[in-house]
Amino acid sequence: MANNQISNIASQIFNTNDLHILDPLNVHIFASHWNKPRTLSGYDALELKITQICNTLLIFDIETIEKVSLHIWEHFTTPAERDVHTNIAFRVNEYRKQNPLTFGPPAPGLMRYHGIEPKVPVNLPLKPMKHTDQSDTLYHGCDFP
Repeated sequence: MANNQISNIASQIFNTNDLHILDPLNVHIFASHWNKPRTLSGYDALELKITQICNTLLIFDIETIEKVSLHIWEHFTTPAERDVHTNIAFRVNEYRKQNPLTFGPPAPGLMRYHGIEPKVPVNLPLKPMKHTDQSDTLYHGCDFP
């Protein structure tokens, strides 16, 4: 699916649904839907919400749902809204940990984390330093008489 279609679907989902509302009912639903062998992250909680919405829109392709979720996470959420999803995920992880007979042994991993962090450039460009007597002293050292 093309990027403009992904962004159109993402904006449609974002504009017509309250994605960033903390609903206590989601904890039980997400706990039963989460079947991966790791703890739920904030991004995963958002993706579970978006999966439900996409399924009502008759979008069942997993790759499309993942792309839409990532687009919404990167372009339509603020750090405070990401924290809301991280708190939902923490509650789900806590609920699953308290009920090992229903959900099995606790999954490895952090109980509270975002899942996807913002992209930070690894190699930041160096700013050139203007040559002065002080910079020359810093670079070569100082000769005291």
